[in-house]
Amino acid sequence: MRTRYTLAMVVALGMAPLLGLGCQPAKTVRADRVAGTAQGRPAGTSAADSEIVHRLAAGVTAAKGGLAQGFAGPDTWSGLAQTVYQVVNARPLKGHKDGVTTAHFSADGQHVLTSSADYTARIWDARSGQEKQRFSGHAAGVNAAVYSSTGAQVATASADYTARIWNAQTGQSQTVLSGHTASVNAVAFSSDGSSVITASADVTARVWDAQTGRLLQTLKGHSAGLNSAAFSDDGKLMATASDDRTVRILDRKSGRLLRTLQGHEAAVNSVIFSTDSTQLLTASADGTAGVWDVTAGKRVQTLRGHTAWVYSALFSPDGGHIITASEDGTARVWNAATGKELLSITGHAAGILFASYSPDGRQLLTAGLDGTARVRYVQNSPALVTLSGHENSVFSAHFSPDGMRAVTASLDESARVWDVATGKMLQVLSGHTAGVLSAVFAPSGQQVLTASDDRTARMWDAQTGKELRLFLHDSWVSAAKYSPSAAQIVTSSGDNMARIWNAQTGQLEKKLIGHQGGVRDASFSPDGLRVVTASEDNTARIWSVQSGQVQQVLQGHTDRVRTSVFSSDGKWVLTSSDDKTAAIWDAQTGKLQASLRGHEGRVRAAGYSPDGQLIVTASSDHTVRLWNPAGKLLLTLRGHAEDVRDVSFSPDGKSVISASEDFTARLHPATLDGLLQLGCRLLRDLGASPQSTSPEVQAALASCSL
Repeated sequence: MRTRYTLAMVVALGMAPLLGLGCQPAKTVRADRVAGTAQGRPAGTSAADSEIVHRLAAGVTAAKGGLAQGFAGPDTWSGLAQTVYQVVNARPLKGHKDGVTTAHFSADGQHVLTSSADYTARIWDARSGQEKQRFSGHAAGVNAAVYSSTGAQVATASADYTARIWNAQTGQSQTVLSGHTASVNAVAFSSDGSSVITASADVTARVWDAQTGRLLQTLKGHSAGLNSAAFSDDGKLMATASDDRTVRILDRKSGRLLRTLQGHEAAVNSVIFSTDSTQLLTASADGTAGVWDVTAGKRVQTLRGHTAWVYSALFSPDGGHIITASEDGTARVWNAATGKELLSITGHAAGILFASYSPDGRQLLTAGLDGTARVRYVQNSPALVTLSGHENSVFSAHFSPDGMRAVTASLDESARVWDVATGKMLQVLSGHTAGVLSAVFAPSGQQVLTASDDRTARMWDAQTGKELRLFLHDSWVSAAKYSPSAAQIVTSSGDNMARIWNAQTGQLEKKLIGHQGGVRDASFSPDGLRVVTASEDNTARIWSVQSGQVQQVLQGHTDRVRTSVFSSDGKWVLTSSDDKTAAIWDAQTGKLQASLRGHEGRVRAAGYSPDGQLIVTASSDHTVRLWNPAGKLLLTLRGHAEDVRDVSFSPDGKSVISASEDFTARLHPATLDGLLQLGCRLLRDLGASPQSTSPEVQAALASCSL
């Protein structure tokens, strides 16, 4: 059984960045709430007045105009794509040296306050991501940080057994709250800013004078350590949450216990009051969040869907939605009234410890064990389908021949089949004993081929997940692919060879020998008569399938060649390399025709669109890029948090799928029409309406309706 770590253990041992460790985060109250509409946007304002909406509208209008004039060149793409991806992708706040435990917007939404296991809390510019202030002085990890109601002060809670109150502008410590005898896991200001409440692993909560630091109350009664504490907004109540699986509601003035909430099946990690003080929201290690009636002491809603500990849960500013953060690497948005899950958010390379809304409800903020906080715009549904579920880096992603499914391969020793439209996992292909490096469908879509570090390639039934055939090698197998007729299979291996197999019998037919380094990739030509291989010896080679002899050696890369594929007409070969370039070669002469330069890291993969009019590349610089066949960069697609290991087109050429070391695969639009549809949808998600006072926004929305 996997060990569960409390946050105090994580920060003390410096383990927060490690993947997969359950930990008990600090929980704090929300930033000040503002009244709003049922969609989580502020009443009396129009999202159409925001800069991002204006930019998105301008991009949509320009792209529509370009299409109408028969021009869909890179200038038409760039403005819209840049704004679309700014909305779709999270903006990372990077600088902490360990896991980020909490993250809150300032009351004006211009800044973000974070706390970290690296012993600091920090304030960031929410737009630029620039660090503006650092709070240093704790002798152990900081479990939580919150603003006071005025924003003039910041309170922090630490594993060094203390809490501190700081001047938000100067970063100077004003008061040290000493007295707890174990890690202080949470801290919260009262709504009037006069008091602070702390929750500690020493099984107590304490109430302090926020100005003098004088201890006002010690709250006892739980039978295990406390993880969270909160004041009600009306100033009448307090609530505490504990490892003993209960929440206690207390009278603010006297500290008297009013009622105990029971029902969670594991530790309660966080507790928060609704703005009207009539409900409580809890998050638990039992994988659920709960909404409770304060007066009756009864649970009125259970939010189920997370597959691991739920660390935090907060209401949206208008109270209509709830956002939860979990060890399973997702933050999820729920309808507060019905408990229905509306949206699952990924992007961190490890568990998400905390999630919150901006005061205007337009943006979301997540904090993770990967050492980052991330800011993103609210969307009513995922703008780009993200395939999440692998437990390690995803090394390969490819569509099925009909474009309805995708198959991914991961270092978690599995391949998985997914529904492209919904992102739902359909099948797990388990059996490899080491990381799976490649997975592709057969031309019929009925089988899947995988290649693995365990020295095997395997054939699977795509529907049932049953293993059908095993292909043994003497070293790692980096790729396995079908011939166009599906009669043969080619594999590439670390023993410096590629092999051709009979797909029906599994018999070895030929060994392609000649490379002086491991063979990273191998692909058939469209007519099935040739194979092109990519090798760690910095070359690609073209071979005759019939004779097994080399026809051309493609020389010019200055580092290992990662992938090699033919164009759809068989005239060209496209390679990708660790030398940060992709290259186009004449398949008959072996001469270099063009180099694709622009990536800032190793180019892990490259492929042609089905019609040969576009090229897509994936890089360790975290980007996917689209090029024309002449090697001109058209578009950069961002969104992955780590190296992108693979990328390929859908059969209709309208989408690309990318695989990343951030444990996910993502689908992206690869046509201007697709970008336009996405831009129009995001305009509506951000609250743009025909009633906007902006003629530009009105025109863009009108064009979206055509």
